[in-house]
Amino acid sequence: MNPLKTLTKLVGTAALVALVNIAALGQVNSNGSNPMINKNVWIEQKLGAQVPLSIPFTDEENHTVTFGDCLDKRPSILVMPFYRCAGACTLELDGLTKALNAIRFRSGKEFNVIVVSIDPREPYTLGQAKKRDYMEIYNKREGANGWHFLTGSADSIKALTTAVGYRYTQDPKTGQIAHPVGLMYITPVGKVSHYLFGVDYSPRDVTLALVDASDNKIGSVSEYAALLCTHADANGKYTVAVTRILKVAAAGTVFVLAVFISAMFRLERKRTDGTEVASGK
Repeated sequence: MNPLKTLTKLVGTAALVALVNIAALGQVNSNGSNPMINKNVWIEQKLGAQVPLSIPFTDEENHTVTFGDCLDKRPSILVMPFYRCAGACTLELDGLTKALNAIRFRSGKEFNVIVVSIDPREPYTLGQAKKRDYMEIYNKREGANGWHFLTGSADSIKALTTAVGYRYTQDPKTGQIAHPVGLMYITPVGKVSHYLFGVDYSPRDVTLALVDASDNKIGSVSEYAALLCTHADANGKYTVAVTRILKVAAAGTVFVLAVFISAMFRLERKRTDGTEVASGK
């Protein structure tokens, strides 16, 4: 049996098995359910959905603005609490502010923060007070113009929550609100880019999501490279994309093997031709 042919078959079979297994692994990792799902209180991930830019709101200075005005052609982090909430809403904003204090980007320059109350009964003065509180915590005071604390009508709130997949319930008698927590990233043109769930946000996750939402308009080369090797998992967190790395490595391996096998065939052909010439055939 020709050893070269045997080696070629073994290498080819191994490469094929590796590629099939990696593809299958990628499909398994791409699946997953939203951990925030709880009947009517959950966040439906609508990646790529367009948020209507003309939705009207009232800002913390009692000015009428649209959602598009608040984007101001920058990637934005959308938070949807209600201002009287002293529980998860406060933890959510605290966690976001802590993460933003740890990143190099500055609000009002590279990105915006848009906070929208989901309770239509709340007046703009509550948003004003909330902004004052968080500007005391945010360590880049010059970025205050990049934070917007909005209130709005029931219709405006519904239009926004429907667009981004934010589902909550409010008891019509008591007014009590049950809602999920999480950040929604919006591109400069108003499309949903990413979700981060929970109340504790890694500065790295926040940075990568902003870089991605900016459509590569902010961030460094190393941050773009990190995006190629990471992905947002079912929890909205960025993790190392093992399958992506493995697929790239597998493709490289197959290429190297193809070059190796081709070289071996050429050497075998030359050896055979040389033998034939020496034997006088």
